[in-house]
Amino acid sequence: MSIAECLSQLSGSAFRQLPPASAGAVRALEVAAAGPLPVELRELYHLSNGLEEYLHVGQDEELMVGYLVLPAEEAAAENRKARQNPQSLTEAELVIFAHTYTDGGRFAYRRDDLPAASAAVYLWLPLEDELTKIANSLPAFLLGWATGQIRI
Repeated sequence: MSIAECLSQLSGSAFRQLPPASAGAVRALEVAAAGPLPVELRELYHLSNGLEEYLHVGQDEELMVGYLVLPAEEAAAENRKARQNPQSLTEAELVIFAHTYTDGGRFAYRRDDLPAASAAVYLWLPLEDELTKIANSLPAFLLGWATGQIRI
């Protein structure tokens, strides 16, 4: 499944697309990540500069709870921090694209798996320094999270 098809399936749900990321923001993310992005992540940023996640709290009320995919500029900052002052050797080898909402976890790719058109998505938990594969691709991660098939 392509990123465009995946985003189409997410439309109308608790996730909101943003205007596309600038080419400069995507390049800055690649520099911060110390290597190329997976094609599917690059495609997502060309369509939407991250994905906001909302919680329905009333009939017509929504509360933004965070990003399922960070905007490219924020992802670049996270990757810069991981390169300059990693919490562990594991974190130093990740291309981070999102936070978990608890425990300081990160959703990421392993740099060793790149460059690739599609690469596995991992959950890294810093307290345990534990890395767990949670999806075979970014579309599988996004749809799995949206449907509740992927939980942490």
